[in-house]
Amino acid sequence: MLMTYQLARMLQGSRITVNCIHPGFIPKTEFMRGNSTAVRILMQTLLTPFFKLFNFTRTPEQGAQAIVDLATNDKWKGVTGKYFVDQKITLSSEESMNEELQKKVWDLSARYCQLPGYEPLIPPAATQQ
Repeated sequence: MLMTYQLARMLQGSRITVNCIHPGFIPKTEFMRGNSTAVRILMQTLLTPFFKLFNFTRTPEQGAQAIVDLATNDKWKGVTGKYFVDQKITLSSEESMNEELQKKVWDLSARYCQLPGYEPLIPPAATQQ
């Protein structure tokens, strides 16, 4: 979200829109693959059924449709710098709204990626070889 908000500000006045979307909790993806077996079992046996009971889960198709809708639906034309949950504009965390933090994350990322106009920054792991 930090990058979304910063980029939206940087592109303000252009025809390019930048938004952030949460497609919903989609249990049939490999999102949890990096977690321990215990955490994956906990998710499968306790949390996923709980989320399904209260209609918090989405199918991959529903998650994709939310993204397609945001990208193609005329009702969102010109909307930029927003966070979407369940296809509605939603407030993100207070920390994500911190413009100083947004700029810091943007600048560090640009330096690590060695973008033109930014002083290159070599990742710490690369200097320890």
